[in-house]
Amino acid sequence: MIEYGIIHSTGLTVHYSLDPVKFVSYYKRKGGQVPLSSEIVSAEIKSQIELHKTSILSIRKFVLIIEGDSDFLEQWRNSVPEIDIQICVSSKDTLEKLSIKILDKDWKPGDSQISFNKLLAN
Repeated sequence: MIEYGIIHSTGLTVHYSLDPVKFVSYYKRKGGQVPLSSEIVSAEIKSQIELHKTSILSIRKFVLIIEGDSDFLEQWRNSVPEIDIQICVSSKDTLEKLSIKILDKDWKPGDSQISFNKLLAN
């Protein structure tokens, strides 16, 4: 699994920016209304893999987007072994404390928009 951090965007923005042909994403935010558990995500991914293993959709990557403080990120990090890419959304200090590589660390307002599709495809 590959893990990245995001500090200049929300997890929901990252979730909706991903191309559904290339990525299947799951979004969990601390205090969020979606009753998503790691067991549910694992079961859905296993089902998707089984269903699409011989189709063009089998090339998609599974992404877990987690947004919250360090305790929440620690609770969810590596909780779904079937995930290909894990994105943690939090403050710079939190992500650095957890030794998570920050994709948009040097981005500043006015810079061109970052394409998460391109970054995650590489």
